[in-house]
Amino acid sequence: MNKTQNRRDFLSKIGMSGAAAIAVGAVGTESLFGQDKSNTNTEAIVQNSNKRSNDCAQLRRAAAQENLRLTPQNLKHPSNNDENLYPNKIANYTKGLPHNSDGTVIASAYNGFLLALNTGEQTDFNLIPLGGDRKLTN
Repeated sequence: MNKTQNRRDFLSKIGMSGAAAIAVGAVGTESLFGQDKSNTNTEAIVQNSNKRSNDCAQLRRAAAQENLRLTPQNLKHPSNNDENLYPNKIANYTKGLPHNSDGTVIASAYNGFLLALNTGEQTDFNLIPLGGDRKLTN
């Protein structure tokens, strides 16, 4: 045998044992020996992770509400009255909503969008039709 073949054999053997060591580290010895300890640790990690995520989301919402409350009235964005000026809502945000063949938004879809924005209820947001739904009419 030449040196190249010996080196390849050596590297392949090291590769197999290295992979086995990594697998044992990732799985844990409890799983290999039939102990239930690793599952309990995983469940605790998931519960802590969810709690932390929920706590962070609650903190962000509270901060946003507080910032809105503290914003002076003169800095709040005034309405440009486009909804009243253009009955076909051509100057309003309608991306993602279904449109007529002339490019105007379908009025019932836009009204559903406004309802959801005003109520803030998830059920109202779920009722907003998405663009591409050709079953809708004004």
